[in-house]
Amino acid sequence: MWLFLTQLLERTRVRYVQPFGVVLLCFQTSLQVFTMYATRQIQLKRLVVSFRNGMAFASGQPPMKKYMIQLYWHIVWKVVYLFPPSFRRNVWAWIDVFMLPLSWLNLFQLVDVDDHSASRLKTTKAITLFATVFVWLKMLALLKDIFEPFSKFICALEQCIVDMLPFMTVLLIMMIMFMHLFFIIEHFNNDTAPEEEVEPLYYIDDGPDNILSATQQIMLLFFGTFDDDIGRYASGAEKEQDAIVFFLFMFIMILIMQNLLIAVVCDSYAESMEAADTLVWKAYLVMLNKGTVMIEEVKNIRNLFSRTLGIDPTNTDKEKKNSGAFKVFTWLFGQVAIEDIFDEEVGKMTKKDPTRIRIKSLSDLVWKLHRDEKKEEAIHDQMVKDRFDHLQQKLLLEFEEAIHDE
Repeated sequence: MWLFLTQLLERTRVRYVQPFGVVLLCFQTSLQVFTMYATRQIQLKRLVVSFRNGMAFASGQPPMKKYMIQLYWHIVWKVVYLFPPSFRRNVWAWIDVFMLPLSWLNLFQLVDVDDHSASRLKTTKAITLFATVFVWLKMLALLKDIFEPFSKFICALEQCIVDMLPFMTVLLIMMIMFMHLFFIIEHFNNDTAPEEEVEPLYYIDDGPDNILSATQQIMLLFFGTFDDDIGRYASGAEKEQDAIVFFLFMFIMILIMQNLLIAVVCDSYAESMEAADTLVWKAYLVMLNKGTVMIEEVKNIRNLFSRTLGIDPTNTDKEKKNSGAFKVFTWLFGQVAIEDIFDEEVGKMTKKDPTRIRIKSLSDLVWKLHRDEKKEEAIHDQMVKDRFDHLQQKLLLEFEEAIHDE
């Protein structure tokens, strides 16, 4: 497992500054828990797992659960107020914000073994469902960070979603309008029925006679399940108005909006795939340009961990360097040693410098992040050289736009 994680981090940092971000803050949170445990500020019991009705429960201490909740809001506060705007607009950062704390909360929700009430089970189920969604979304983020083809496709998919927001807003409003119309139709149709024959609110098997069933009916109609509805709305002279609403729905939602949806998706996807390289490097460039805030987080975490274990990173003693604690420290912070590179290179990326100087600094930084010891040999490879020149041109074109967006 440790080998897999090490290889994952090695491949991740080739093109992205993965150690920075919400993952870094969550890592800091874990170190804070470890530090408090090491200094006996909190006591962790051995978890005793039991199963009730297919659900897992574990013994523990409620103060620990309260502390984790406080740390979660600490992370959210840092993301909202301390991180740069480019980071706050990163949807993957917010996936981390919700995924990791929900996963923790899912574990600490199982603390009170004496509480097996239905409400407790319902809460645990809800937390588990939401945590599962964000965990699988995080899988897409890992693919985006590791493999270039996935990165291009997912960046294109993000741009498609952004381009579709206006259309989806119009589509949602239209669906709510027809849902309201069908609800009104069934309400008046059932107005003369005896009170005991009126179906309850949760009844959804006999047409849109309430809010929940109206929503279900609209979704079924939108996907073409309307055989029974033709007879309901088109039979009888007294239902002419109902028939007009039904066929109006068929014309607008089925014929126009669905075909328009296909056209919007195709056009947006084609444009996004053409600009996928630009989108990938623009996101990377913005992160580099705003990396100074993250550097302080790296330093704080490294200092916290070194103080906790009593490690001096500058110590050259071979015996201490071979210790288990020092090896753990090296594994954890070897990936964030690039902070010194940032300290050196970010100073060159001030707005007073010419654009080409800033691009040269970024290009050098890219090579340093690659940690390629054979840089000179790689430069002589024509394919690598062409790719590197192409990257420099993209950085040159996108840098001013990224600065302007910020």
